[in-house]
Amino acid sequence: MTCDVGLRFLDAGKSIDVLPDTVLVESKTAGRAGVADRVLRELQVRPIHVSKYCVAPALLNPDLRSNPWHRTVRLFTRPG
Repeated sequence: MTCDVGLRFLDAGKSIDVLPDTVLVESKTAGRAGVADRVLRELQVRPIHVSKYCVAPALLNPDLRSNPWHRTVRLFTRPG
């Protein structure tokens, strides 16, 4: 499991900050849910499928197609 906080996506002349109270938790289990997945589910943390490596270019380059990430962008970011 990895937990990312304080994420900032940077490009020439532009930055996007992830909301300060947001933690991006990545569960690294293959197949069945692991302990972390079960704990998060018990805490009513709803999983979403996201790639910070795909969201960053979509945010920083408005000419790129970003529709697959639109909902995630609204949930986690604000202009920096």
